[in-house]
Amino acid sequence: MDHIIVGCGGIGGWVAQCLSLTAAREDNIVLVDRDKVEIKNLNRQVFDKRDIGKNKAQALARRLQPMCRCPIHGVQEWLQHIDPELLTPKGHEVLLYCGVDNHPARLACLDLVDTKHCKLIIGANGYLESEAYYYTDMWNGTPLDPRQRTDMMSDKTDDPLSPPCTGEIQESQPQLAIANMNAASLMMWMAYV
Repeated sequence: MDHIIVGCGGIGGWVAQCLSLTAAREDNIVLVDRDKVEIKNLNRQVFDKRDIGKNKAQALARRLQPMCRCPIHGVQEWLQHIDPELLTPKGHEVLLYCGVDNHPARLACLDLVDTKHCKLIIGANGYLESEAYYYTDMWNGTPLDPRQRTDMMSDKTDDPLSPPCTGEIQESQPQLAIANMNAASLMMWMAYV
């Protein structure tokens, strides 16, 4: 199976760590993220000071490679700009994991699943709650399609009432790190059920 993790931060980093220990030897893991590691990420993501300034996907792949049971590599790009051939299965089933913190990127994952006919698990969390849900292209346009949710189709970029998830919030909301890990745990449970 090809495991493609989009977003290597608070949720995706924990998913990648779990997969590096549980994926089958014949599997492949691809990590996708264009962001760089910042000091504010260190209190809730699987990086340390040596990773600051490096690409999250590539730093995470280097960190996990020694313990990974299968090939793992990082792609420094946004999902929307990746060469589609990278995401075309070579005789393997594809499972896409979406651990991003914004609706446009989640929508890009859903569109990719509809195009490539693979399966998707999306993880998300707030400061106190976590969730994960499954999607397959057979659900496109049905009540099971996450795009039918009104909040999925609304762009809250720059909305002061819906601030982005940043490391600074960890000081006042320490449970954020646990919510990230819980979302990742739910995603892994769904992947192996």
